[in-house]
Amino acid sequence: MRILPLIFFIPFSIGTSLFAEPQDPFAPQGDPEGQVQGLKEKPYQLEIAYGETEEDLPTDGQSLMRLVNADFLENATRLTVATSSQDIGEIEKRGNFALEYKVSELDDGTFDLDIHITTSDETGTREVNSEVQLELSKWFVMGGLTREDSADQKMIFAIAIQLTPRTTPSE
Repeated sequence: MRILPLIFFIPFSIGTSLFAEPQDPFAPQGDPEGQVQGLKEKPYQLEIAYGETEEDLPTDGQSLMRLVNADFLENATRLTVATSSQDIGEIEKRGNFALEYKVSELDDGTFDLDIHITTSDETGTREVNSEVQLELSKWFVMGGLTREDSADQKMIFAIAIQLTPRTTPSE
């Protein structure tokens, strides 16, 4: 008699697993209230894009500030960190990247960012230690270290930084 319940259970479990909706792997996990609280505590995201490019990034004609283009962002290594308007953070060695930062909101709505970035690869170690002023949702480009690759092609290392508001708890 014990075999009979198994005969009914096995087809039922196979049928429900075949016809069940797949779970969204990117759906927010955990307590929704905790996600909202995290968004309140860290309402901004600091995004850092870094890498080498064969061509220098374009400049805006008036201020000569370098601009971030889609090609650079597509090929850059990117890191995003949740932060607040008064925050100090550190990401210890993650692969070939280390980051220390301090964000401070200023009275005029801009942000002061003290940042120390270290990256390394087969061509060596690059270290940037800087203080910059960021406008919300605008890329700021720093770096510009140059080297020649094995084919005597000039390569330019750049770092682009942006601070944006986080709009949903899942970010």
